[in-house]
Amino acid sequence: MELFLHKKGFDGPQLVDVGEDITVTEFLSLHGAPESSAWLENDDELIADEKLSSVGVVEHSHIHVGRCREVAVRVRYGGESKEERFRPSATVQRVFDWAAGPTGFNLDPTERAKHALFLKKVELDPDEHIGVLASDECELTLDLAPKERHEG
Repeated sequence: MELFLHKKGFDGPQLVDVGEDITVTEFLSLHGAPESSAWLENDDELIADEKLSSVGVVEHSHIHVGRCREVAVRVRYGGESKEERFRPSATVQRVFDWAAGPTGFNLDPTERAKHALFLKKVELDPDEHIGVLASDECELTLDLAPKERHEG
């Protein structure tokens, strides 16, 4: 079965081919590190150490592998910052939804459509996993900013 593997140090997800009867431990030994864990995309629970086929992994699933079990995300906007913790398999879109939503900076729909999350002034792909972007200390600071800036 083909899976999309998200891992720190990769430029985008990598397509890997594995047998559906391998266990999570076997998958991690092939594609992770001894201290790594695995999550399905946007899932808050670790994948149990069972056969991939018995824990909800299907053809073309997105799996995040890494050592961070949680990422402390700080988002800056308009001179303020807010923090929340996410699993490393959370997508940038999920973090954006929080940051622009009612428990974040509560942007109205018009402003929300004009903004995106940026890391070092580079607009992030909404499908990227935040665990790939996190520091070795499992932290990540992002900016919520307009997609288009008009210089004058």
